[in-house]
Amino acid sequence: MRVRTFLGAWLLATTAASAQPFDVTMNPAASTASWTFQLAAPFQTSPSGTCNILGNYDATTNPGGTRTVPGWIGGNTSGNTPVPITSGSISANAGSGANPLHPASTFGIYLEPDDGLCTVTDFFADILNGQSTSSTANLSISFGSFRTYVPFCLVPGAPLNVPLGTVTVTGLTALQDTPSADGTLTPAGGGAFNFTVPMTAMVQITATLDGEAFPVDPVQIAFALTGTITPHGDGTATVSASISINEQDSQPGAPLDPMPMAEPICGGNLLVTIVLASVDTTTTINANLAGTGVSPPPACDADVNCDGAVNGVDVEVQELAVGGDLADYCLPDADFNQDGAVNGGDVEAVELVVGGAPCP
Repeated sequence: MRVRTFLGAWLLATTAASAQPFDVTMNPAASTASWTFQLAAPFQTSPSGTCNILGNYDATTNPGGTRTVPGWIGGNTSGNTPVPITSGSISANAGSGANPLHPASTFGIYLEPDDGLCTVTDFFADILNGQSTSSTANLSISFGSFRTYVPFCLVPGAPLNVPLGTVTVTGLTALQDTPSADGTLTPAGGGAFNFTVPMTAMVQITATLDGEAFPVDPVQIAFALTGTITPHGDGTATVSASISINEQDSQPGAPLDPMPMAEPICGGNLLVTIVLASVDTTTTINANLAGTGVSPPPACDADVNCDGAVNGVDVEVQELAVGGDLADYCLPDADFNQDGAVNGGDVEAVELVVGGAPCP
C-alpha cells in the first residue's frame, strides 16, 4: 500500500507539474472571420408532374382564378390542369462581404509540453455572433407550352429565371462532435507553444426564405485548429488560433409549400409546386481568433488514499497527511481545499465531501 501510493503520488505530482489545462475564451473584438455560402437545389422531375405549374383556380374558394391547360390546343379547357416542370433549380449565394465578422469561440485545451501533445475539448465557434446576411434566391424553371384562362394567354415553353425571395442567414456555428481531439504541441520560443489539432465538428446553418425556415441540415466537417498559446505562470495564457473550412455537402431534398407566381406574359395567377431532389451547399469559413485562457480549478476527489472508495478512512488519511504522514496519501498536494494552507480545514473539507457535500 505504501509503495503503491507513494508511486501514485509521485506520478500525479510530476504530471501536474508539466501538464497545463486552460479554459479558453476568444475575444470577438480581437477576432475576425469571413464566410461564403452557395446553394443549388435541383428539382425532382420524375415522375412527370412531380413539380408543376397550376392556376390558382378553385371551384369553391376561387372560381374566378386563373386556370392552366397544357399545350396550345386540346386538353380540358374548362378545367385546371397542372403543367409539368421539365427541369429547374433554386440557387442562392451569400457571404460576409467586405466587412469582417467578429466571431465568438470557446474551448478547453490541455497542454503536455514534455510529450509534445495537447488535447482540445468542447470547441465551439459562433461565426456570425448575432449578425446576419441576406441575398436573393433565384428560381430557374423549364416547362412545356401551356394556356391560361382568366386571363387567356398562350405561354410558350421557355426557361424562366424568377427572383424567388430573400434568403437570410441568421446563424452559422461549429460545435466539436467528439469528446476530445488530440494534436501536437511544439515550443515557439519565449515560453510560447504552437499547436495543431485535427478535429471534426457539426456545422449548422440557420436560414430563412422570405421569413420561412429553409431546410439545411447540420453537416459534419473536418478541419484543423492551429495557433499559439503562451502560458504566463499565473494561471492565465494568451491564445491565438485560426480555422479554415471549405466544405461541400449534398443532402436529400424535400417538398416545398406551393409558391405563388405571376405568369410573366399576361399576369395570370399561378402556383408553383416544387419537390427538391437535393440541397447542395458549399460553405467556406476562415477565422482568426484571439483571446485568453484561464486554468480551471483543480478537480476534487475525496478518495485521498486511492482505494476506490470515499468513506471515513479518507478522513483519517487526510488527518494524517495534515500531520505530515503522507504514506497512504495519494493526491499530489495535502492542501485539499486549495486555500494555500495545510491544516484542519482540509480535514473538515474531506469530511464534508465524504458526507455528500460538494467540493470546496
